[in-house]
Amino acid sequence: MIFLTVFEFRAPAKISNPPGPPGGGPPDLNKFELPAADGYIVLAAHPGQGMVLMSCLDAAVVDESDPLASDHTLDMYDERNGFRTPPAESRYAPDFVERYRAAQRARCARIDAIARRHIAEASHARAAMRAPEFASSSAESRRHVARRAMAPHYMVVYRTQANPNYLDLAIDKSERAVGSIISARPDLANYTAFGLGRIVTPDAWLSTWSGLSSSAKMASNLPKVTVPTLVVGANGDQDIFISDVHREFEASGASDKTLAFIEGADHLMRAGGIKAHLGDPRPRLMKVLTDWTRDRFAP
Repeated sequence: MIFLTVFEFRAPAKISNPPGPPGGGPPDLNKFELPAADGYIVLAAHPGQGMVLMSCLDAAVVDESDPLASDHTLDMYDERNGFRTPPAESRYAPDFVERYRAAQRARCARIDAIARRHIAEASHARAAMRAPEFASSSAESRRHVARRAMAPHYMVVYRTQANPNYLDLAIDKSERAVGSIISARPDLANYTAFGLGRIVTPDAWLSTWSGLSSSAKMASNLPKVTVPTLVVGANGDQDIFISDVHREFEASGASDKTLAFIEGADHLMRAGGIKAHLGDPRPRLMKVLTDWTRDRFAP
């Protein structure tokens, strides 16, 4: 995700809500005065890291401790559900996609619960260290409590390359090709060690990677941005889809807002998708950015 901000340090802006990270602790940005931007450019921006991850969480996972445990009725990489091996295009029935999205949300909620449990255990240990009786407890007990209070509990989130949009191009139609920004074979990449939010602390999961708990969501934050705003999408993007870009534009609280799409561009603004033959999209992108900026901020 790329945010470009054109600003001068003038009228201070106060952030309101939320009071702090979803996992608890600092910082509370409401206590700080932040400089206001003159303009805001949102370029191939995701609707929130947690929202993107929730859309590609493998809904078939039935055991967070076992990377292979699956419910085949929710497996988008099962031929019985419409899967075809890339580069062939898969086709998923609308009722399967509906069940799949609901199961993704349910899995996200389960991981949230695991994260909150770990945070609660660490908080309990820190409270125990502050208790009057801590000093008189056994050395073994003090060591255990202190280590639990200090040690983060890393979570492994398996199989995070499983968005039906990767393979069924009839879903949220665009110029994109089969695959994701990580791999042309997400059916295989789904099982590798590399992936979005794969190894995280409970705090990081709730603050950044949870589509349910994270406050980092365009839908709730863009309405607060009222300075001139330019929203730019890439027509061949395999992870940020046309509907995402339109929703960001609609969510913007700016009275002066502009929507633009770059043909033949992938997520990183390289030539990609079915119109890659148009060549390097970056000069066309730069014209959009510079024209918009010059029209509003040139002296």
